Amino acid sequence: MRVVRLFAVFVVFLILLIPSYAQVSKRISAINAPRAEQSSSVPISIELVPTANINRALIRYRSFGVTEFTEVEMLQAGRSASATIPAEAVQPPYLQYYFVIEMQDGTTETFPEAAPDLNPLQLSVTQVDPREREVRFLSPDQGETVALEEFVLAISLYYASPAVAPARTRIFFDDADVSKEAILSDDVILWAPRNSSVPITLGAHSVRVELRDTLGNLYYTRERSFSLSTTEALAEEAARLQFNGDVRSEYRNEQTANPQTFARLETRASGTYSFLTFGTNLRLDNLESGRRQPQNRYLFYADAEYVRLEVGDAYPRFPSLMMLGKRVRGVTGALRLGFFDIDVSVGRTERMIEGAWIQDTTFADTNSVRNRPNNTLPKYPGTTDDSLYRAFELFSVGTYSRDFIGIHPSFGSGENFRWGFTYLKFKDDMSSIHYGILPKENFVAGTDILFAFDDDHIRWETQIAVGLKNSDITGGNFTDADYDSLKKQGNDVKALGKIAENFITVNGNLEPLNPTGKGLPGMAMESYLTMNYLSNYIRAQFVRRGTSYSTFGNEFQQSDIQGIAVSDNIRLLSNRLFASISYESKGDNLSDTKTGTTKYGNLSTAVTYAHGAGYPTIQLGYGLNSRLNDQFIRPPGITDSLRSFRDSSGAADDAATRYTLGMSYDIPGSIRNFVTLSFNTVNRDDKTIYRRDQKSMYLQGSVSTFFKIPFQTTVSFSTSQTSSFNQFFYSASAGDAAYTDSLLTELKFNYTSVSIGAQYRMMNDALRLTAQIAPTFGDVNRTAIRFGGDYTYRAHVFELLLDIYQNSGIKDDTIMSFVYRYNF
Repeated sequence: MRVVRLFAVFVVFLILLIPSYAQVSKRISAINAPRAEQSSSVPISIELVPTANINRALIRYRSFGVTEFTEVEMLQAGRSASATIPAEAVQPPYLQYYFVIEMQDGTTETFPEAAPDLNPLQLSVTQVDPREREVRFLSPDQGETVALEEFVLAISLYYASPAVAPARTRIFFDDADVSKEAILSDDVILWAPRNSSVPITLGAHSVRVELRDTLGNLYYTRERSFSLSTTEALAEEAARLQFNGDVRSEYRNEQTANPQTFARLETRASGTYSFLTFGTNLRLDNLESGRRQPQNRYLFYADAEYVRLEVGDAYPRFPSLMMLGKRVRGVTGALRLGFFDIDVSVGRTERMIEGAWIQDTTFADTNSVRNRPNNTLPKYPGTTDDSLYRAFELFSVGTYSRDFIGIHPSFGSGENFRWGFTYLKFKDDMSSIHYGILPKENFVAGTDILFAFDDDHIRWETQIAVGLKNSDITGGNFTDADYDSLKKQGNDVKALGKIAENFITVNGNLEPLNPTGKGLPGMAMESYLTMNYLSNYIRAQFVRRGTSYSTFGNEFQQSDIQGIAVSDNIRLLSNRLFASISYESKGDNLSDTKTGTTKYGNLSTAVTYAHGAGYPTIQLGYGLNSRLNDQFIRPPGITDSLRSFRDSSGAADDAATRYTLGMSYDIPGSIRNFVTLSFNTVNRDDKTIYRRDQKSMYLQGSVSTFFKIPFQTTVSFSTSQTSSFNQFFYSASAGDAAYTDSLLTELKFNYTSVSIGAQYRMMNDALRLTAQIAPTFGDVNRTAIRFGGDYTYRAHVFELLLDIYQNSGIKDDTIMSFVYRYNF
C-alpha cells in the first residue's frame, strides 16, 4: 500500500518541472547556473539535446569591465557538460557568458545564436559587504580544531572604520557574552577561556563579534565556527591515517535517431597522514576512443607542505597571458618555499589520433608538394621506377601528439611582491602518426611581476611575453645554404637563427620571421592596476598583443590588438547602492600590414540596489559597443546613388546599444517565494552599405515557492526574439543596360519556453521525487518531460531519471539514466 501511495505522488508531479530545466536552443535543453557571490567560483552546467551529435562544448566568459572573453572547454559526461568559472573572474555587478557547440561534422553553433559577444547571457554577482574586511580573525581559522590548552581568540580591528568604537565591541562565545573578560590592546582583542566564568567543553563552538559605533549602535557582525579538543587527541589524529572520498557511477540509455549508451565511473578520494596530504581523481568513460582526445581521465596528487606533485591529467597554473586552462597529461609539480617558488609541468596537451587512408591515386608532376594535395604521401617512397614514383596515398589528416614542458620560477611570497619567469615549449611529435601534415611548434618566454601595498588596497600586476610559432617543422632547421641565401637577399640572420634553434625550429614557416611593418609582432604585454579606496574599486588595464604573438597554452586569446580599459565600482548608501562603469578603447593593425584599421569603443554601466533581507534587489544596465574600420569597400557596380541610404562604405561601421534589467526578491513568510526577472535588449545599427542591423530581446522570469511541508514548486518562462538584416547585392539588367541591384533580407529566430515544476521530499528527506515538463514554441518546437527521484540510505545514493522529448515532425526521443553514489 505504501508503494502505491509513493507511486501516486510520483505521477501527480509528472506535469511539474524543477527550476533549472528550460528549453533554450536547438542544441542546449537546459542551463544550470547557481547564484554567484563575489570572488567565489561558479559551477555552470548545460544539458545537451540528444539528437545534436555534439563533439565538444565550450563556455566563454568575461567579468564586468573586461571586453575579451576567456574560453574554457566544458567537461562532458553523457549529455551533460560542466565548467567552473574561477573565483577571480566572479566580480560584481555581473558575469557574462555564452556557449560554443562544436558539431561532429565540423560546424560550430553558439548560444545565444545571434551575435553572442554582443548579447551574452548574464549572471548577477552578489557583492560581499566591504565591512567583512574590517574584522580579521587572527585565530582560530574557520572550521579549525584547536587544543583547548592552547586556544586563544584573537581579533584584529586594525582595518575597522573610524566610525567603529573598538572599546564597545562585544564578544559572544556560544551566545554567552564574554566581552568583559576580553582584553583590547593596540586594535587587537584577545580572549582565552582558561580563566573564563563560562563553562568550556570539548566539541563544536562558535564565536560572534559585534562591532558598535561611537553611539553604541550595532555596526556589523561576524561569526566563526571551530572545534576544541585536547593536545593528546590532536597529536594522535595527526599521526593517524585518514581517508575519505566518493564513487559515482552512471548508466544512460538514449533511444534517439542515433541510439547510444553511456557508462561512466568516477572516483574521488583524499587522505592525510601526518604532514602529507594525498588523493586521486579517476574517470572511466565508455566514450574513450583512439579517434578522439581522452575521455578517460586520471590524476594522483600528493602535497607535503612545501612540495606538491601531480601525475596524470592536471591543469598547471602559469601566467594567463601565456597559458590558461590547458590540460596536460604528464607530471606537474611545485616547490613552495615562500621566498622562492617554482612550478614545473612536463607531458602532452594533445594525444595522437592517426589519420585514415582514403584511396590510392597518381600525380603526373611530383617535383613540388604544391602540385598535389597536402594530404598525400608517396605510395612507394625511395623508388626509382617512374610509374611507381607517381603513385600516392590520399588520406584524412590525423592529429600529432603534442609534447609540452613549462617552467615558472618566481621570487617573493606574492603577498606584497612576486617576480616570476616563464618558459613554455609545445612541439608536435612527427613520429607519432603516419597520416599527418603540418606539424607545429611553439615557444613562449616571459616575465610577470606583482606589487601590492596597503593590505592589497593597491595592486599592480604586469605580464610580458614573447611567443614564436612554426606552422610546419617538417623540413627541420635552415641549412647553411638557406642562411647564405637569406644573406644574399640582405638579411644576415644566421647568428640569430643559430641561437633561436636552441628553442624552436627555424625555417621559412617561423612566425614572425623577417617581419614586415612596424612594432614587435611577436611580443605581448598586459598590465593591471587596482585601487580600493573611499568606497571605490578602480581597475585600469593596458593590453598589447603583437600581430604574430602566439601561444598554444591560450589559443583563444586575440592577437594584433592594443588598448586600455578603465572601470570603477562605487559603493553608496551604506553599501546598499552600487554604481559600476567601465570603458575600453582598442584597435588592431599594430604592424601596419592590413589595408584597414579597426577601432573599438565599449561602454558598460550598471546600477544595483540591494536594500537587504525582505527587499528586492534590482539592477539596471546600459552598454554601447562601437566598431569602425577605415578600409573602403564597395561591391562592383555600386553607384553613389545606390549607397546613399548609408553613411559609410567602410569594412565595418556599427554601434550596438544594450539595455538590461534584473530583479530578484526573496519574499519571506510562512510560504516563502523567490522571484527572479531579467530583461535584455540589443539593437545594432550598421552604417555600412551591407546594413547588417540586428535587433534582439530576451525576457526571463521565475517564481519558486517553498512550502512548510517538504514541497517546492517553480513556474518559469523565457522568450527570445532576434532579427538579423543583410543587404544582398546581385546583378540585374534593364533593357540593354546592366547594373547592380540590392535586396534587404531579414532572418528571424524566435522562441518561447514555459516550465512548471515541483519537488517533494519524503521519509525524512531520504526520498526525493521530481517531475518536469518544458514546452518550447516558435522556431524551436519541442516539449521535454522529465520525472524521477533519488533515495539516500546512509552513505549510498540511488537516482533514477526518465527524459522524454516530444519533437515536432520527427520521432520522439527517450533517455533513461541511473546514477549510484557512495561516500566513504
